[in-house]
Amino acid sequence: MLNSLANHGYLPRNGKNVSIDQIVGGIDEALNLDPASSKPVAELAVTTSTTGNPSTLNLNDLNKHGGTTCYFSPVFFFFFWISNTKFQLLNMMAA
Repeated sequence: MLNSLANHGYLPRNGKNVSIDQIVGGIDEALNLDPASSKPVAELAVTTSTTGNPSTLNLNDLNKHGGTTCYFSPVFFFFFWISNTKFQLLNMMAA
């Protein structure tokens, strides 16, 4: 979601040195979510920071989970998409 906020200009488009205040403000402006709800998430996000500043992060820092880098899996995405589409079709047919 933060990448989408950067793509649409709510966060720095290059995704670098994004501050807690920028994350909270971007979420508030784009999604109208109460800053009290988004600030704890932003504070947790900066714990992954590699910028050297404890109150900023690079969006790419969020790719790390447990010390390993996470990658997009086309196979997983395909099966999730198929399952979700089938579920939606069944719900539409039942309505």
